Amino acid sequence: MMNPDLQKLILQQYYGDNGLQYTSGRIPIASCDFSTHSYSYNDHVGDLAQGNFSIAVDLAQKIPLIKSAMAMSSRPLRFFSSPWSAPGWMKTNGIMTGGGKLIDDPRYWSSWALYLSKFLTAYEETGIPIWGITVQNEPNWPSLWDSMTYTPLEEAHFVKNYLGPLLRKEHPLVKIMIHDDQRDVVVEWATSILNDSETAQYVDGIGVHWYAAVDDLFPYWEKLTEVNALFPSKFILPTEACEGYIPGLSGPAIGDWGRGQTYGLDILQDLQNFAVGWTDWNIVLDLEGGPNHAGNFVDAPIILNTTAKNVFYKNPMYYYMGHFSKFIVPGASRIKLVSNSPLGIAPLETTAFVNPDKSIVVVVLNRDYLEGRSFFIQHSSRYINTFIPPASIQTYIFSS
Repeated sequence: MMNPDLQKLILQQYYGDNGLQYTSGRIPIASCDFSTHSYSYNDHVGDLAQGNFSIAVDLAQKIPLIKSAMAMSSRPLRFFSSPWSAPGWMKTNGIMTGGGKLIDDPRYWSSWALYLSKFLTAYEETGIPIWGITVQNEPNWPSLWDSMTYTPLEEAHFVKNYLGPLLRKEHPLVKIMIHDDQRDVVVEWATSILNDSETAQYVDGIGVHWYAAVDDLFPYWEKLTEVNALFPSKFILPTEACEGYIPGLSGPAIGDWGRGQTYGLDILQDLQNFAVGWTDWNIVLDLEGGPNHAGNFVDAPIILNTTAKNVFYKNPMYYYMGHFSKFIVPGASRIKLVSNSPLGIAPLETTAFVNPDKSIVVVVLNRDYLEGRSFFIQHSSRYINTFIPPASIQTYIFSS
């Protein structure tokens, strides 16, 4: 277990005023693959009334950690939650891992909705309000670890008949997000679910992941713009991404600049295609890329050296994240930015936002690993000449 002083120091890197000043976070509902083991909040077989539901397992570590982040943040934090699996006794395969579905019985579907509502209530009672919930983490993927699958029509059925009505009654302010899976199929999932008005009335947003893009070799960003055009009233939130997930390249790569570049590109292009934010996966992992009870080791912006006392490493991903999280604040709006470049030269990647205080933030990414680029930024009557080095990211702020 990490000592309290080190834990506080690492949290400050993300949530403190001298850190990245994160304003959101994702909370797994019970276990995920990065838990030390699979667990649920109710292992009492047949307890469809969820009378034995309890978040006691979270009281020792998870909840105090979240509260520490809340206490050190000068900005309000918005947390959303995601289930990886229902308790095994509620599923067709009898266990929390390896996929499986909810047992096809209205009593079980109703009980699962109640379980999720009880989670929201229990966390609120500890002083952690939950802003949103995704229906299911990666419902299209029966992974070896904690997982549960739906088809789009099954997810729509659950939202329309069980989860939506219950949450609108018991937690009317909590945002409900569908999909929470890969960008490449988001259009198909969104249309299957949201074309039914009785389902759509309960849905606030659409969650997306990046893994099918294979480090953005096949980015699918245009899918976000397409979904926004079809359903402009539903927000799009990237709910999970990490580096080091590709077989053969998995786990941490300390100091890998390319992974930072990929983060910068993905965040920028998601924002350019109507995303309202961007969510990293783990804030800290060990040198192996865990702990992970399924051996699904990946990378993180901060890597803890558990073999040395009080040593951790900040990867380039950490600093790339900061160009967005620290300067584009909640309530900011994306504004039009026209980017031109000489004939035959690829344009710089750019995005611009106006913050609530009327300051304007321009983020510039140079993907060229060999050449820097001189360029200028003009805003109204203000004009600057500047330079960006090869393979780098910069943020410019125009005060109000």
